[in-house]
Amino acid sequence: MTISPLRKAVIESIPAFLKSAISAGIGMFIAFIGMINAGIIVCYGPEGSNYTEMGNIIKGAPLLTVIGLLIIVVLMAYKVKGALFIGIIITTIIGIPMGLTTFSGGAFTDFTKLGEIFMAMDFGVFATPLLPVITAVVSFFMIDMFDTVGTLIGCAGNSGMLDKDGNLPTGDRALIADAIATCTGAMLGTSTVTTFIESATGVEEGGRTGLTSIVVGVLFIIASCFAPIAGIVPSAATAPALIIVGVLMMNNVSKINWHDMEQAAPAFLAIAAMPFTYSIANGIGLSVITYCVVKLARGKAREVKPLTYIIALLFIAKYVLSGI
Repeated sequence: MTISPLRKAVIESIPAFLKSAISAGIGMFIAFIGMINAGIIVCYGPEGSNYTEMGNIIKGAPLLTVIGLLIIVVLMAYKVKGALFIGIIITTIIGIPMGLTTFSGGAFTDFTKLGEIFMAMDFGVFATPLLPVITAVVSFFMIDMFDTVGTLIGCAGNSGMLDKDGNLPTGDRALIADAIATCTGAMLGTSTVTTFIESATGVEEGGRTGLTSIVVGVLFIIASCFAPIAGIVPSAATAPALIIVGVLMMNNVSKINWHDMEQAAPAFLAIAAMPFTYSIANGIGLSVITYCVVKLARGKAREVKPLTYIIALLFIAKYVLSGI
């Protein structure tokens, strides 16, 4: 799909205001992840219910995250280059006397168990009832594809790389790289390799080209050999960076006409559904479905691109199959 023009056409079929909403929604999602990782937000689910509340921010990881957040905010207020990276390093050092920056021991990664997952594909599932298989394939396909589309739009939009129509001129290259990584990663036995929203932190620091990704990739290969050492940095030290990126990406809401319900409702669903459902794809799906329904109800069906309707139907099919 990515090699064909279809996946690029999917991005172009999403209205410009929704792309702005997706960027803001991803910002909210990133901040939400940062707060959960740090323990500032605590999730509970007693007896089937789910809710969140504030953690104890006067001690432990939540306190360290708050300290790191304030450090990065001050550095960015002074326009210090590399404020996110510097903030992470300082926060990691502060975590030492707090007992949060620890070293588990050992310097090298044990790769001996990779053989258990390398190329360990099982096609026996096709001999079982097909509905669960089809449901899984459709669900993973939709989530992977639209998570990537949403992340690409969000990061590119926040860095000013979209054109006047809200499209990314060279986005097909990024999509092909993502598709190859997804297939290759699956064969290697990893969880799905996709375009992660944490990439926004690199974009905010000025990483705008493929060279950035190549350098980071090489560093990841090196770091994978010394994972115990790289693991010294606590999640409480990286969480502030995610929260700050969320702050920066919220500027996209100013591009949405909140006085027009045809824009306001779909945009709000895109922004709210991403953190609340813990899924970029759900935010895109609910917003696109709402957008299409509103346009149809208002007699403005021709203002919506045909592919947008197809996307809405695909999401409806996904939700129906998942429900079944």
